Amino acid sequence: MKLISIHLPSNKPFHFRRLLENLLSTAFDPLCFEVVVKIDFGDLAMLEAIARIKSELTINLKVIVSEPFNGYFNTYIAYNELLSASDPEYYFCWHIPDEVLIETNHWDQKLTRYIGYFQDDVFRLKVDPKKMFRNLFEIYDICLYADCSIVPRKWLDASGKWGECHGPDTYQEGVSFYLSQYGYHRDIPLLDIVVGGDAPGENLTPEKTLQRLEGTPKAWDFSLTANMQEKMARTARRLQLFIMAYELGLENWELRDELDQRSVILVVKEHVYARVFYGLDYVGITLSNFKYVAKRVWPYSLSTKKTSYKFVTYTYLYFIYYPLKFLTTLAKIISGLMFGFSLKALIAGAIENDSMFAYLMKKLR
Repeated sequence: MKLISIHLPSNKPFHFRRLLENLLSTAFDPLCFEVVVKIDFGDLAMLEAIARIKSELTINLKVIVSEPFNGYFNTYIAYNELLSASDPEYYFCWHIPDEVLIETNHWDQKLTRYIGYFQDDVFRLKVDPKKMFRNLFEIYDICLYADCSIVPRKWLDASGKWGECHGPDTYQEGVSFYLSQYGYHRDIPLLDIVVGGDAPGENLTPEKTLQRLEGTPKAWDFSLTANMQEKMARTARRLQLFIMAYELGLENWELRDELDQRSVILVVKEHVYARVFYGLDYVGITLSNFKYVAKRVWPYSLSTKKTSYKFVTYTYLYFIYYPLKFLTTLAKIISGLMFGFSLKALIAGAIENDSMFAYLMKKLR
């Protein structure tokens, strides 16, 4: 049975071999999965390691040798190459780093139970126990709580890509977020299979760790641009039409893009069954992103921004946002007292919802 196609780029021979041995030793059927790996031209260590693996292990392994991508924050390019090179007959796809390990014996048998979990094959299996139960209410949450989920191949058919920005996990989490905005919640916690191994970035040198910390805010900000969010929304709309086609029992249907209208139509024999729109408010999202970045407290959050951007950010934050927020909070307390609400209750609510008010109250105490 062609169960799952596993995709990863790797330049670490030890970790890559460890992963393959782990997959083989814990699977009930070692032939039910394929591993598609991307290595760089000229990576002799990986080429030698793969030659030994092919001679010593019995595994469905496909190797893609191509030009190096430009650093860690462009790994999505490699994952897209791997998806294109993979066998489309496998039901599930999974993108992972080479540090992970599966801790559950006969994990493939457990995964088989989820085939057709939704009969339209549009769903995700979330594998990280720290993230699988978290509900995302803002698009900004996709950066912090993205999960390297296992998805049916059909999920990826909506875009033909793992992602278009740093982190296929972030991109796919954004797609799932927008799909939920359109009325379909399709994230399923995968409790049956425990995924362990090394933590992300655990094997980096201090220099590379710093580079990653400095680069992450910039990469995430790009992932949240209006243009990128629109791509996520478009993919989510296509998934919505996949679901609709199944619900209507349609056969021989197709999706067509109407790029000028920012819409996708569901067509059968030239009859349009449905048209959905994915256009977003570019100005509103840009302003919202600015406010989000201004209030963000991540390390290196503004390190890559221009001096003019930093100046506008601090001006907005300390001369507009915080003063207005404080005055609004104060007005609410006064209004609440006029309506007869308890002063203690009003102050408690203000502390909970206004960080500047909470800071001042702490100083006053």
